[in-house]
Amino acid sequence: EAATRRAAPAAPPDPNALETSSLADVSVLAPGDAAEDAEAASNALFFGYLARTYDAFLGGSDDFEELDAELGDQFEGRNAAVREETEAAEAAVEELRERLAEAQARRDPVAEVRAKR
Repeated sequence: EAATRRAAPAAPPDPNALETSSLADVSVLAPGDAAEDAEAASNALFFGYLARTYDAFLGGSDDFEELDAELGDQFEGRNAAVREETEAAEAAVEELRERLAEAQARRDPVAEVRAKR
């Protein structure tokens, strides 16, 4: 019976899946994915902060400097990660530009042969 079963057809490719460029190992997300994920993460951080400060307020506290500093540190850590990713992406783009310029500067042997005819 197991021999007569057919393999399930492969699932169609996910249009939102992570794609990789063949020219360089540069990851490219479908438009909107990264922005939506970043917004959701930012919202989660901020709403967590709001819940904690509100709980502290209900407990009689009106000093939220420690929570404010913690939230600031969390966002600064995320900003640092984004800066690093941006720098890596910019470096990859520059490398691709250099490779493109080198490729464009090379003589085309096919064009040279055709020109000699």
